[in-house]
Amino acid sequence: PSWRFMLDLLAVLVPADRPLFTADERMVCALAQAGLCQEPLSEALRTQLALDEASARFFTYGNLPLWQVLGKEPDKPWHDTPRLLVVCHSNLESAHD
Repeated sequence: PSWRFMLDLLAVLVPADRPLFTADERMVCALAQAGLCQEPLSEALRTQLALDEASARFFTYGNLPLWQVLGKEPDKPWHDTPRLLVVCHSNLESAHD
């Protein structure tokens, strides 16, 4: 299924104060093309996720409303709530060299 469809379903089940994580290549590429979730992890977030500096370089994040991640207008109540989305790029490193 589409990652957009799955993310929309997961957003209903995962509380808004919990981070969402992805390493799905389709989603990672789509977010990169849209210029979303490209911020390097802050020191606080890196600590919260228990990542060392070497590992943290494979991750970026964004804190934005779900409608923006999904690339559509908000049509459900949970689309307006900002969500922390952490993106893992480790499986794409060689593909983009």
